[in-house]
Amino acid sequence: MALCRRGRHPPRLNPILARLAVATLVVLVVGTAYFHSVFAGGWLDAVYFVSGDAEALHHARLARKLVATARELPTLREAGVQLDALVGSG
Repeated sequence: MALCRRGRHPPRLNPILARLAVATLVVLVVGTAYFHSVFAGGWLDAVYFVSGDAEALHHARLARKLVATARELPTLREAGVQLDALVGSG
């Protein structure tokens, strides 16, 4: 049995998936804004950087100590910040 459309209506956007996409976008935007506002104060004792972009790494450098994983070497090189410790495994 083949699936076929009755009538010639164009496909509609699923409202549940649309709401989920909007909620995900809102969380991403608000979370990013919150992250940047938290690091702007420089009140943290230490930050362990595991993922992010060069701008986030510059904000993380405002902490007293900055530790990063070796898996983020390209980002570390791009940002050009000085680390207090570099953690590797293996």
